[in-house]
This record gives sequence, C-alpha cells and structure tokens, in this order.
Amino acid sequence: MTETPIPNRKERSADLFPFNVTRSRLTIIESRPANFRVNIFELWSYRYLVLHFVYRDFVVLYKQTVLGMVWWLLQPFLMTVVLTVVFGGIIGIKTNEVPAPLFFLSGITLWNYFLSCFLHTSQSFIDNRELFKKVYFPRLVVPIAAIISNLMRFVLQLSLLLFLYVIFIFNGSSVRPSVFLLFFPLLIFCVAVLAMGLGLLTASLTTKYRDVALTLPFFTQLWMYASVVLFPLSLVPEKWQFLFSLNPLVPVIEIFRYMCFNSAIAISPLSILSYIIVTVIFLFIGIFAFNYIDQTFTDTI
Repeated sequence: MTETPIPNRKERSADLFPFNVTRSRLTIIESRPANFRVNIFELWSYRYLVLHFVYRDFVVLYKQTVLGMVWWLLQPFLMTVVLTVVFGGIIGIKTNEVPAPLFFLSGITLWNYFLSCFLHTSQSFIDNRELFKKVYFPRLVVPIAAIISNLMRFVLQLSLLLFLYVIFIFNGSSVRPSVFLLFFPLLIFCVAVLAMGLGLLTASLTTKYRDVALTLPFFTQLWMYASVVLFPLSLVPEKWQFLFSLNPLVPVIEIFRYMCFNSAIAISPLSILSYIIVTVIFLFIGIFAFNYIDQTFTDTI
C-alpha cells in the first residue's frame, strides 16, 4: 500500500491563498479615536488581501454550481424578458424611442451593480465577525473587495447589454451612443462610492439594530421602483420630477441611458450637483460610523 505524501506547510498555504503576501515589514497596531481618517498606505499594503477576498467570493459563490458565472447573465436576461413583455408589451410604457429590451436591461444592469455593492458592504461586520475577532487588518479591505468583485460581475452583464445593442443596430435601430459615454468610468465610480458610503453606514447600524438587516430586502425593492429602472423620468408628472430627482440613483440611471442611447434626459444640472453632494456626505458619514463601530462591535455583535 502506497502512502499519500502530506503537503508541507508552504504548499498547503499556497493552495489556500494563491497570492504572494510575503512582507518583511513590522506592523504596529495601536488604538485610535474614531474619525474620518482612511490610511491609504495601509490599505495599499494589504492589496493582496483584497485580491484574496475577491477570489474567495468567486469560490464560495460558484464552487458547487453547474452554470457558474452564467448565472450573472441569466438573471438580468430573464428579468429583461419579463419586463419587456409586461411593462413594454402589456402596459405599454413609452421608453423614449429606445427599444424596450435595451431600455430595461440598461436600468437593471446599473441597478444590480449598485444593489450588490450596497448589500455586500452592509453585511461586512455580520459576515466576517469571526474573522474580525481573530485577525487584524484594515476593515475597509472587505467592502473594497466587494466593490471590485461586483464590478467584475457588472462588466460581464454589461457585455450582454453590448451584445443586444449590436443586434438592434444591425436590425436598423436608430439608437446611437452619446459622446458623453467617454465619462462612463467616472459614472460607475460615483455609483460605487455611493453604494460604499450607504453600505458602511448600514453595516454600522446593523451591529446594534438587527431590524435594519430585516428591513433591507423590502426597502431595496421599494427603492428600485422609485429609481426609474422600469420607466423613464419623463413619464413622471412635472410637479413630481424634482421629488424623484432627490433619489440619488435617478440622475445616475438617466445619465447612463443618455450616454448609451443619446435619448431624452429630464435631469437638471442641479440634480447632478445634489447627487455629488449627497454621495460625498454619505461616504464621510459611512466611514466615520464604520471606524467608530469597529472599536466596539465585538462586544455587541
């Protein structure tokens, strides 16, 4: 009978952690008061840990699935089919001369990216509480990894939108991208920042008030209906358009559709300015709350 060789410690650690994290630097951990400070250099020194968390998200989520990442394409595709039949066909919602499948898929794609980043960030303390109790590392590594992993999912879903876009153009559709599509990376960065700020604030509240986690599914569902994912802002009565524009996702989705299809846009420069201000405010509040709860969450989690 032959014996199976036992891998040494170096080989075993390489299997569990496929990235090179060797460092010869001494790290001193000290208590610091809660503030808005983010140590960029410390986060950069843990960049390999960010990659590991991204890798972990893929392995855990699709380890025992048959279709794997095809689920990323299947979910928005089926959702687009349902919305096109119900809202575009039966109800007859006007989509500003944009083909209904492209209109609905564009809204779903951007909404899914925001929602996935927001929900994963809001669960940072709950999902990693045991790890946070045992090992020190910058806690912002977890939400940053969630933003990156969901960005990869967003890029894949965006390829589905591009595929349908090309099909409609070859079939004679008049939709064409706007020149402002060059600012698309900046738009996605703003969406990620908003999701991270709101997610950090929600994660901080969840450690003390579990009701927040229970209300998130219902709250996010209502939020989707108020975020012009299923209809253009131009269908909203003029007296209510400003109220809808206070929703930070409404300017983003409207601008995204304008970039992609050069369609009519009902967003004013004041709404865009308010979105930027709201995003910055939520980011600072989220970081402050996250740093504050980080010092005491092990006693309340």
